[in-house]
Amino acid sequence: MLLLLQSRLIPTPYLANNWLPALAMLVAALLTWALLALREQFGVSRVLQALAWGLVIGGLYNVLIATLQWFDAAKLLPWFALGANAKMQGVVGNLGQRNWLTEYLLYGMLAICWLLPQVSRNTQRLLWLAAVAFAWVIAMTGSRSPILIGAALVLWATWQYRQHRSAFSRHVMMMIGLLALATFGFWLQQQLWGAGESAITSINRGGMRRLIEWQKCIDLFLAHPWLGVGWGNYAWHSFQLQQLPAYAKVVESAMFDHSHNAFFQLLAVTGLAGLACIAPLLWVGVRQICRREQDNLIGALLIVILIRAQLEWSLWVPGFFFFAVILLALCPQSAWGRRAWKPSFRLSIGLFALCMLLVSSLTVYQYTRLSRIFTGDKNLKGDSVMIDLVSYSQNIWLSAITDRIIAARLSYDRNWLPMKLDLLTQVNLNTPHPVFLIREAYFLALNGQTALAHQRVQQVLVAYPRYRDQFIIALLEDPSPEGKMILSMLIDHARRYGPQLK
Repeated sequence: MLLLLQSRLIPTPYLANNWLPALAMLVAALLTWALLALREQFGVSRVLQALAWGLVIGGLYNVLIATLQWFDAAKLLPWFALGANAKMQGVVGNLGQRNWLTEYLLYGMLAICWLLPQVSRNTQRLLWLAAVAFAWVIAMTGSRSPILIGAALVLWATWQYRQHRSAFSRHVMMMIGLLALATFGFWLQQQLWGAGESAITSINRGGMRRLIEWQKCIDLFLAHPWLGVGWGNYAWHSFQLQQLPAYAKVVESAMFDHSHNAFFQLLAVTGLAGLACIAPLLWVGVRQICRREQDNLIGALLIVILIRAQLEWSLWVPGFFFFAVILLALCPQSAWGRRAWKPSFRLSIGLFALCMLLVSSLTVYQYTRLSRIFTGDKNLKGDSVMIDLVSYSQNIWLSAITDRIIAARLSYDRNWLPMKLDLLTQVNLNTPHPVFLIREAYFLALNGQTALAHQRVQQVLVAYPRYRDQFIIALLEDPSPEGKMILSMLIDHARRYGPQLK
């Protein structure tokens, strides 16, 4: 309801910015209902066992993909891994980012800790081998967050062990020791052979960008305390704040669509209303972490999620968000404060299955409608794309994707000029990407709005300095007055501030 209220009171570039999160909340509610019925039917232990084995199997699959990526062999199996661009992305498994892979493999290591006392000796050996593989791949990613997460888990496991000298707590401490050993081993091979980047060598790199983005969230919340700036509007506000000297001192070029802190960003985009919605869920999670149980797997997994949520934006990714929902739904009744309503097994499972069928159908619909563009149809060029796809922009589920595709293929001429400017303005309000901002500057100059074109170029140079040389090379072959005007600004910036920032 909050998202729908925001859509009525706070303008957003695309309705999907509100409707898609609302759909995710609906799926999360039905998932919780189905899990409550599932635990009543089979018991929490059986559900947790299935979840733990799923995390181990999923982790092994990602270890295999990460190994192929490390040896630049993933492109030989595009149906299995990430395809030809896998090596460009680094060691990321099939999750798209190394921090997400690290988080997922940490889930798998904790699941192994929980499974070890329940299986035979031979299976234990296999699980330890899997844990070694997980730890080594985590070290290969070079992600720094496991250092903080590992320290927190050791303290938590020690506190748990004092109450219940359980095998689970002992195994958690052993797993963190294994992870520390793998991190040191990967750092050592980096020093000897120079392959990859370890967490130890990258620990001092970056960090300031996160502090800047967190400060932006606080400032946006203070300016819009009740409903926030609106879902889907954070990127443009962050981009605008980046122009101020207090923020522009950090020149790490990156997108501005997230703040590397899920809770700060939620506060910025939904205000106190959003905080009131998630406060009960946070309370349930914290209560579960503080429970002294012999096998508190859920509490350990929630520690990983909460710490990662302070440093990254994985909770904004549906897969990680729904996993957090699963863990909260599996918390004991006492963690919720009172017994939850007992749902009907068939009704809850049936409704959730129907919802997932509808979501899957929507996904297939989106893919089939845009598949010929994603696969790079050579016949779709210039303004013919706009004419062919302009009707897609009327569909709330496809408009944001479609507009980005169209914006990337616009021809540099006066044809359809008002529509091109409107399109680029809307795309940039949603995701201010430097390529689209420069295109907007070009068309603004073409439309005679020279002052605004200068402003756009200056904003790009402040927020995305690394793109400057790329645009200079692209514009050197542009004979138009508009292209030469933008080129002159870029070259002047290069003369003043030296080579491309590293």
